[in-house]
Amino acid sequence: SNIEHRTSNIEHRTSNIEHRNPKPETRNPKPETRNPKPLTRCWPFAEVTVLSTLNTVTSVQSRKTSESALNQSRLCLVILIFGLLQCLLLALIAMMPALENASGLAHPLFSSMRIGGDGAARFMPVANLAYWFQMLVLAQICCMIALGVRPDRRSNLFWVLLTASFGLLAAAWTLMYQAYEAFLVTGQTEMVAGWPYPTAWQVYAIWLSGFGLVGLYVFGFKAYVWSDDDESKFQALVKQYPAR
Repeated sequence: SNIEHRTSNIEHRTSNIEHRNPKPETRNPKPETRNPKPLTRCWPFAEVTVLSTLNTVTSVQSRKTSESALNQSRLCLVILIFGLLQCLLLALIAMMPALENASGLAHPLFSSMRIGGDGAARFMPVANLAYWFQMLVLAQICCMIALGVRPDRRSNLFWVLLTASFGLLAAAWTLMYQAYEAFLVTGQTEMVAGWPYPTAWQVYAIWLSGFGLVGLYVFGFKAYVWSDDDESKFQALVKQYPAR
């Protein structure tokens, strides 16, 4: 009985200890899942903003494309008009009656040579037509140069330089024409660097006047023809599509 009594006391004390220090419950708490705040309220505004931005970019690009195509079409039309005017001038010259001895006169000493004869009689009827024909040729050349430049690179400076180059070509041609015309009228001329004055314009001035276009090409190559950005894009394409 004493043993049973002691055993009951031990069990009673053990129950009191367990009651004072209960075992922690081992539960797997479920992670709190917080639902994010719905963003549906701001989505319509974001969609409208994105759509408006895309529409703006698309409209700008389409406007630039249409302007470029329009500029190209205008230049092509101008070149075509210049060509038609040249054909018209040539037709007018061809319809003029042939002058007597237009091919020259026989040389009194050398049978294989011919003498020009009256140059004024041959030149004056077609002088104005020939002058404007050459002016149209020079203008057409400059327009073709502009056609070879991308429309977005045809800056105001480009047009100024191209116009100045055309002015230099036109000035050299006009001065040579006037010098030759004055010689035909007066029959007198002077020697310049070993040549008659009109011929000196032909020999020295005509080809030098083309240096304006040469300088525009050389010094404006990266700005108007092939920039560093074009070169980098080309190298990227070469790396992307290697030769087989």
